[in-house]
Amino acid sequence: MDGFSVNVEELVLVKKSKFDAPWEVGFGGSFGTIPLVYENMIFAGTADHNFYAIDLEGKEIWRFRADEKIFDSSPTIHEGKMFFGSYDGKLYALDHKTGNLIWSFKTGGKINSSPNTDGKTIYFGSRDGYLYAVDINSGKLLWSFKTGGPVPVKPVIWNDRIIFSSYDNYVYCIQKDEGHLLWQVKTGEEIYCITGFPVKDNTVYVVSFDNFLYAIDIGTGKIIWQVHVAERGIENSPFLHNETLYLTTKDDYLYAIDLQGRILWKRKFPFSGQGLGSPVVWKDRIYVSSMDSNLYCMDLEGKEIWRFKTDAGNYYPPAITEDSIYLSSWDCHLYCIDHGGNLKWKFAASTTQISRMPDYNNSYELQIKKTETETAEDEEINAYETTSLNLSENIYGAKSEYAAQSEYAANNEYK
Repeated sequence: MDGFSVNVEELVLVKKSKFDAPWEVGFGGSFGTIPLVYENMIFAGTADHNFYAIDLEGKEIWRFRADEKIFDSSPTIHEGKMFFGSYDGKLYALDHKTGNLIWSFKTGGKINSSPNTDGKTIYFGSRDGYLYAVDINSGKLLWSFKTGGPVPVKPVIWNDRIIFSSYDNYVYCIQKDEGHLLWQVKTGEEIYCITGFPVKDNTVYVVSFDNFLYAIDIGTGKIIWQVHVAERGIENSPFLHNETLYLTTKDDYLYAIDLQGRILWKRKFPFSGQGLGSPVVWKDRIYVSSMDSNLYCMDLEGKEIWRFKTDAGNYYPPAITEDSIYLSSWDCHLYCIDHGGNLKWKFAASTTQISRMPDYNNSYELQIKKTETETAEDEEINAYETTSLNLSENIYGAKSEYAAQSEYAANNEYK
């Protein structure tokens, strides 16, 4: 008897390009950094080129105008010097009380990397593919380390080492004082992480757009474990709290994962199309900002306590103090909220024109995978067919064709 064939179709989500949206944000008043609270002042940058200092009542103290937009390069401070980067390729050092420029350092590309410091040196990355080490007082270059792609990550300082990542898919560990390579680990896709990776007990926890969370031994660079937790990429670093990693993904899930890589629970959020911000935990409450215009407050099991709604998406984790929660919003305002989720005040940027954000979904396309099965001969013929399905629709049943390919190497190929 002749066999008969059955055609089976399934949707497959395929990543077709790098996630380049962070370098293509348009001009506007949208707040583009995580707020920093220091000495009764709040500091934040925006896509209107301005870096603001605001008092605890929501009044402007000073503003500093960069030559371009300030986006994703959240500020850090040391002994009164405020540091942040800009699309103009410069890292700025300002007097935090007056906003006066102390020095600036020019790189060859836009800066989305949040700087970090050990008190002597400022470490940060650039779209030009380098990690830079600059003297904190003079702004003079000490050394630079070349990778094969942009470096939009906050470097982690761990003892005498710097751990960071690049759009060349690698995680790097280099010697802090001279920038010599110690090890590198390759993931399956680019790595974008503005908050830096958490470290505990000689292990660093790293995310990638290949949909995996990795635990890597800092001493050797060997992968301890990896777990698949997404279908549309992971942009935000996990937050470590009491032996648990809290992690958000681009397909709008919040995960709780233990330090052995076991998923404890997950929560699905309303589909926003752009995902969730990095989670932050404060006094046994989880705070997650969302591009659906809400800031969510939950208990440690993911049960919602309250939500606070703004007039546009919220991309950045809030800064939290004993008295208040400070939230940067894409609606061109910085919000001050009490711990019950009630508005105390909001501060407007120089313009309320919302900045254009390129559609993250352009990095992906849906394909229809057709499987023709010859039941008698047990033969299969597979074919992919591109479709114009709208990625704004709920597609969480789609499967990713990407699997992590990890390798340990001791040599840097980008010299």
